Amino acid sequence: MVKCFGTWIQNIDSLNLDFALQTEATGGNVHETDKENIGKVLKTVIGETFPSTEIIIDSFDWSASETIDKNITIDSTITVLKISVTGSSAETDVDIYHANGETIISIQQPPGGIMNLRRNVISDWKVKITSQSSIKVDGELLEKSDTGEMVSLKGSPISDNNYTVELFVYSLGLNGTCHTIALTDSTGNVISSHEASQLKRDFDTLCAATFRMPYVEFQVKLYGNDDSGRPFTRKLSEIHKPCSVELSIKGSTDDVILGKKRLIGYEIKNRGTVPETYQVSISDDHSFAYGTTVEEYTLSSGDGANGTFAVKPTTPSVIFSYTISVLIVSTGKIQQSITKKLVVTDVERPDCTVVHTDEVCGISSLNTANCSLYPWTALAEVTFSGTLLDSISSTVGMSVKLSHVNITGLSTGPIAVNISGDCCTPSLYIYVIDIDGFISQCDLSFGDGQSVQSVEVVSGTDIYTIIIVMTACIAVVVVAVIIAFVLRMDQLRSKGALVRSKVILDTSTNEKFNSERISKQQGLAIIEQ
Repeated sequence: MVKCFGTWIQNIDSLNLDFALQTEATGGNVHETDKENIGKVLKTVIGETFPSTEIIIDSFDWSASETIDKNITIDSTITVLKISVTGSSAETDVDIYHANGETIISIQQPPGGIMNLRRNVISDWKVKITSQSSIKVDGELLEKSDTGEMVSLKGSPISDNNYTVELFVYSLGLNGTCHTIALTDSTGNVISSHEASQLKRDFDTLCAATFRMPYVEFQVKLYGNDDSGRPFTRKLSEIHKPCSVELSIKGSTDDVILGKKRLIGYEIKNRGTVPETYQVSISDDHSFAYGTTVEEYTLSSGDGANGTFAVKPTTPSVIFSYTISVLIVSTGKIQQSITKKLVVTDVERPDCTVVHTDEVCGISSLNTANCSLYPWTALAEVTFSGTLLDSISSTVGMSVKLSHVNITGLSTGPIAVNISGDCCTPSLYIYVIDIDGFISQCDLSFGDGQSVQSVEVVSGTDIYTIIIVMTACIAVVVVAVIIAFVLRMDQLRSKGALVRSKVILDTSTNEKFNSERISKQQGLAIIEQ
């Protein structure tokens, strides 16, 4: 059954040409002018004229309540234009239809300019406009890492966070430009529009813009001018779904050892405004998930939680994918999902672990004068399998001694490594290297982060000895001061007595002299008693 679908109006420069599929209310007749277009549609269906990779010009939901025609921008590089409409399948509504309710129109070599899509039958449609064109666009979202670098976004973007969209535009030409990057909702309306920065490169043109993540789903749409100066638009197919929960995976990217359990850490944060209950789950494509595979957390706004899942490979020499997802219990919808790959190997690279340490380096031992008087010992274990060890060494020289079995030709562990030294070396690393250059290290610290200082010799074995000696010295000084004070006071008292006695003597002598003089003056004889 072939019926008519609607009307295309094509406005090209000064031309105003009506063409295409007029409504035919009677029977299944088709206008002669439409036969060519119908033939093109049939070729499109069997894949003769349209490329396998579709370049999206635009896409939108067309509500029945909207009556305004839709504009389509046709640039000079488009050789085939295809419009697909989902939601038009009744006999009186469509020109050509498929059982899935989709109508497809294909136009070869469309003239450049603006086309208007006109709808004669009022119903809800989903419209997708694609093309065959030399201008192709690919892109990704970038986020700022903890180190300040811009990295590819893993998982869903977080609402209200800042992100950068980076677009790679191919075959834009020397004069081609990209001037605007927009975020559009499902109906094709622009949520936000941003000026694009542009960088011409050897094989493509880089266009980028930074924006704040909206709270609704969106697609990225690029506006620019082609090499001949005509406007063009391209839309990326990916639909971004912002969410309010942040998920990060802290699992190692190293190979996973066959038959050994590997822990994969994760962290979730509630970045929304209300408390939520989340389910975090792990799945993989080889059934390597081991133990608990689902955890549940209830988090207030701004709170976070950490956890681990485990995988234990049972099949050698495979690459497997695992996915960690976060689901909101109240809605049953997955908000975040991150997938990573790991390689299973039967080669266990060296792994150095500190098993035991003896003695510590106290403050009294951390000086160059007597640090050698304070020895320490430690024991480390090196596990490995399916590889040969090249060397086991420390970061310091003669002051540290390592002892272990002969590693020549040894292809499996574990082996014990005995380490000894003194507090002149309060910290060090032990390095284990295999013949392929893989390195593992042990971190030893006996001085609680303190370093050796160049100071005077200190007697005693610890700080308490220093305190006792200083206390004794202070006591001696205090006693000496007291004794000196007492002796001084006694001296002062003796000197005062002597002065007083001298004053009495001098007074008696003066009185005797005066009495003799008065007696002589009066002619009296002095009688000494």
